Amino acid sequence: MKNIHFIFIAFIAFNSFITALAENAFYIISIKRIENVKNFDDESEDNQIKILELVNDRMNNIYDIIENNIDSYRLENDEIDERLNEITLNSLKKRQFNKPIKYIFENNNRPDYDLLKIINNNQKRSIDSNVSDSNVEYFAIDSKLINHICPILNYYTIRAYLSDSIVEEVSNLENIEGCVKASKIENNNVIDKTKWTGVSVQEQNYFDNKNYFSHLSLISQSKYNKDKTGIYDNNYYYPESAGQGIDIFFIDSGIDLSFTENYDTYEGTPYKRTITCDTFITDGKSNPRTGEDQKFCEIFTDEGSDLYHGIAVSSAAAGTLYGAAKKANIHMIATDFYVYDILVALDYIKLNGVPHKTIINHSRGGWVEFSEVIQNKINELVDEGFIIFASVGNNSKDACVPDNNVGYVKLLSTYDNVIVVGATESTIFKDIKNGYQLASYSDYGNCIDIFAPGQIIHPDRSSGFYVNEQQIQIDRGTSYSSALTAGVAATIMSEHSEIKFTYETMLQMLIDFSLKDVLTGIPNLDTPNRILNNGKHLVFSPLNQYNGCGSDSPVKNCVMGCCSKDGTCIDPLNDINNLCYIENGCQEEYGKCQSEISTNKTIPTMTTLGSNSIPIITTTKVPPSSSKI
Repeated sequence: MKNIHFIFIAFIAFNSFITALAENAFYIISIKRIENVKNFDDESEDNQIKILELVNDRMNNIYDIIENNIDSYRLENDEIDERLNEITLNSLKKRQFNKPIKYIFENNNRPDYDLLKIINNNQKRSIDSNVSDSNVEYFAIDSKLINHICPILNYYTIRAYLSDSIVEEVSNLENIEGCVKASKIENNNVIDKTKWTGVSVQEQNYFDNKNYFSHLSLISQSKYNKDKTGIYDNNYYYPESAGQGIDIFFIDSGIDLSFTENYDTYEGTPYKRTITCDTFITDGKSNPRTGEDQKFCEIFTDEGSDLYHGIAVSSAAAGTLYGAAKKANIHMIATDFYVYDILVALDYIKLNGVPHKTIINHSRGGWVEFSEVIQNKINELVDEGFIIFASVGNNSKDACVPDNNVGYVKLLSTYDNVIVVGATESTIFKDIKNGYQLASYSDYGNCIDIFAPGQIIHPDRSSGFYVNEQQIQIDRGTSYSSALTAGVAATIMSEHSEIKFTYETMLQMLIDFSLKDVLTGIPNLDTPNRILNNGKHLVFSPLNQYNGCGSDSPVKNCVMGCCSKDGTCIDPLNDINNLCYIENGCQEEYGKCQSEISTNKTIPTMTTLGSNSIPIITTTKVPPSSSKI
């Protein structure tokens, strides 16, 4: 957690203890072999097997405790929790054997580390291995009460369904490092200077000034000023590489590839890309998909299907029509809403992603107990070279301090090593100047790294609304701000393929590119004032009308006077606000600035007047589907 981890952990634990009602619930249990000092993935094969054996032994111990305490699982109606039916069935199976039974729990999330598979393949065993004991009958089980999650650093996590009365007994087992109730998260996040190797332009019609594509155009220019350029430039400018070769993994609700115009894979081109639903995760188990099943997946909530959230998020980041990184690979990890599902998703990405070429977007959030296992797993991936983005949330409050009532923290915005994104205000059907205001719904606070447009359009067949003959929906939320930022990061990575990007270097580049101190409406002063930009700061005029100056203007220099910080030519004789002073940001390269050190001294400037013509930008057409826009 950013600066507040250890202050509130004790408070959260105590508060949860005194307020929690008695219940049966899933717990995340951490198991550590005493001799184990390396991360699991860095251990030798023999040591990995020893760790897996230990984990399996403790899972058997916990299963026995559950079986011996079935009565503790009685519900309010005095009936046994139906999840315990598994125990009854397995007890009957035990009677078929004359030897003692030992379960081998299937490892769905890391099948290559499944103990039964290791035994059947006759892999090398350690001398003190107990899995080959001829006096024990081994019985494979895919349990719904207890299962593997994933290794984290130098320990291994499992999930187990425990009653309140057995939590302490389980916690006291040897090698148990932690036993924490699994939280469920809310899905409340819906409401020339560039030096690019080539430039692509997604040209937009004006649609009666509806600004349908402003979520893209806003991130590829500096702040719009009507007095300087006349009307707003609604085009989206982006590097020709457009995220090519970069994988974006979405921990979200699903995807539907039948929206072929927006999910174009560019078959037969040099920039062919992958768009798939890689796996479906629920109950802490990964279910990898293959073939046609990779074209569709969805997660259901209590309210029904949440499919369109995943579609909207992936579209904003990398959709052909509506996305920032139009050539990036899209990998959907359709994931349920529990902390252990996030762990499984992160572990899947670690095993299948490419370090320094992989971006992870998590556009979900909610107020939950701080999870040390989540933080450790994040650290593990970031240390490997993965970059994680998260939406801050839509509660219109400071997301960077614990909730006053219960001491919960915001997932994942208060976690370290995550790039956290808030939202700017809606601009569709509204004045484009709203794009420089904090969105009314967006959270804020000092843990946020950057803000990005929160209102987007995305494919939606349930909508009766059409733009460019495409059926679309208009949505808003920090979910899409995070996805847009992840998409911009992908374009930066593809454009600078020589750089091994990390969390730190990517965050710094996003900060360097960002528009600074233009965001208005921030409730507190410690919230960073940065708006997402992809590296193109020039502001073009569709009317070929230029009344500005400076680094962000195609017309650089002032004929007379100085060029102020905001790119306005100022007559020094009428400079009542002292905008011509270098100390106030006067751009001395583009006009005559003064210094407060000596008001009588004129600072030397460039005297050559730049041309009033618009710089010529060689553009490359966007991929076929995008060219319709």
